[in-house]
Amino acid sequence: MIPTHAEVANAVGAASGQVAETIRALIKPGVGGGYVVHAPWKRETFLYLAEAEKHALERAQEIAVENACRAGVVNPEIFVDKEEIISHTSGADDDVFIEMRIGVTALGRPSWEGYV
Repeated sequence: MIPTHAEVANAVGAASGQVAETIRALIKPGVGGGYVVHAPWKRETFLYLAEAEKHALERAQEIAVENACRAGVVNPEIFVDKEEIISHTSGADDDVFIEMRIGVTALGRPSWEGYV
């Protein structure tokens, strides 16, 4: 059964909802050394992990904000999620970097100015 005026409730829910744009990147060790950023914009190689991480974070944030603004969000709030996967070797004090997962989300309510 569909309630009376269900389309109005649906429109109100859509109008009061939020836009969330998430960009994910993965950093892994390169085969010949260095680090490789696997991301939606392209695959890039860096000599140092810190520079790969900085670039991935900055570019992911830039793209997430662009996408959110294109969807109508005026001042999106940025959330960063970063997970570093390390392998701990047995019998040694060495830790081995496996990968870093980065997620950047731009979140906000769309502006309805000019639409009403």
